[in-house]
Amino acid sequence: MLIEKTGQVDFRVVDNATGKTWVVYPRERLSAFQHRMLTTQPDMILSYAHYLEDEWSEKGHGDVSVYADSWASLNGRPRQRLIDPEVDLSAQDEGWAHKTWIVPLRELGRSLRPGRTCGPGARKKIPPRAYAGQSACRCGPVGLIG
Repeated sequence: MLIEKTGQVDFRVVDNATGKTWVVYPRERLSAFQHRMLTTQPDMILSYAHYLEDEWSEKGHGDVSVYADSWASLNGRPRQRLIDPEVDLSAQDEGWAHKTWIVPLRELGRSLRPGRTCGPGARKKIPPRAYAGQSACRCGPVGLIG
C-alpha cells in the first residue's frame, strides 16, 4: 500500500522563568531527508522537542517548554493539525502509551470517482450519477471529491 504524507513543523521554545520565546525552524538545522521525516512522524517530533529542551537547558535557560506547530496531509487530503499546539512536548514521555497530544485524523466524506468500486469486497462500480452526491451502492451516499 502506498501512502503519501507531507507536512510542516516549527517549534516554539518558551523560557518559563522569563517568558522569552524562540521559534525554531528545523529546516534550517536538519538535512532535507531528516526534515522530511520529522514533519510527518509524531514520535520524531517528540524526540526533537526533547532535544530542543536539552539544548536550551545547556544554554543556561533552565526550565523551558517546547510546543510544536505541526500540520500534515495524508494521501492528498487537506492538511490538518498533527500535534496539539497547546501541549508542552518537553513534558511528554516517549514510549508506546497512547499519545493524547496527537490530533486524531478528521474523517472526510467518501471521495470516490466514477468507475471505482465502493469498498472492500464490493463488486459494484460507482456510476457517473453518483459523483453528483447520489447514493450508488450499499455503502451509502458518495461525497464529492474536495
